[in-house]
Amino acid sequence: MKVYLVGISDCEFTNTQHVYLSKETALKRWEEIRQELIERNTEVWKNFDNAMYERINKNLRETDPEKMDNHPHEEPFIHEMETEE
Repeated sequence: MKVYLVGISDCEFTNTQHVYLSKETALKRWEEIRQELIERNTEVWKNFDNAMYERINKNLRETDPEKMDNHPHEEPFIHEMETEE
């Protein structure tokens, strides 16, 4: 059986937050996490005119989990795994 791990990773950690049985549900949660990261990034950098902030938000606007690349900063992930019986 396949399961889908959803969470946040960066250059120092991976935080798996959810496990789903369907890819559709995992994608919905991935999108919610992506939006949360954009909002948090905007809040943190709102008082700065900063090229890094703009680059991070540009990277987080990618809506395809397989194309997402925000390394070394936080990014949502989906990882498909096969379970063993």
